[in-house]
Amino acid sequence: MHPSAYKNAEYFFKKYCYQHINEKIVVDVGSLNVNGTMKPIFENALKYIGIDQCDGKNVDIVGSSHNIPLPDQYADITISSSCFEHDNMFWISFLEMCRITKQNGYIYVQAPSDGPYHAHPVDNWRFYKDSWKALEGWAILSNYNIELIEGFVDSNTDGVWHDSLGIYKVKEVMQNES
Repeated sequence: MHPSAYKNAEYFFKKYCYQHINEKIVVDVGSLNVNGTMKPIFENALKYIGIDQCDGKNVDIVGSSHNIPLPDQYADITISSSCFEHDNMFWISFLEMCRITKQNGYIYVQAPSDGPYHAHPVDNWRFYKDSWKALEGWAILSNYNIELIEGFVDSNTDGVWHDSLGIYKVKEVMQNES
């Protein structure tokens, strides 16, 4: 995790999550510690669960982000940092994040808006400020009642990466129509 990604996760935590964190369940999607992790930021959470497609440090559950093996409305806070650019179908992962997040919970996604190619194992996407509003629309179209509360590209980065952030709040949970 590059330094600006960590700083942006701290910003999210301090602004939205620090109160009663000891009562919150946090799920980290794409949690494998390649070069850092958000776990220290959320160390006082009631429970912190790391999910990744590969086993390794900071991974509690090995599984696909396209089919997260947790029940609906499980997490108070769902986070993902520096992973969506590597996800062949990030929009499916985002819907899974919406599914597992409780009403009044938060979803935090950080991904690069630019920067060098860095396959892990692939590097498919870059995200701009408008990307997060588009994902909000996709979630609403898919019957998830979420609201983008912040979406921006951080100009105070470490020079190589320009982090793009989407921060969402899950509103009243809608019933999916079958």
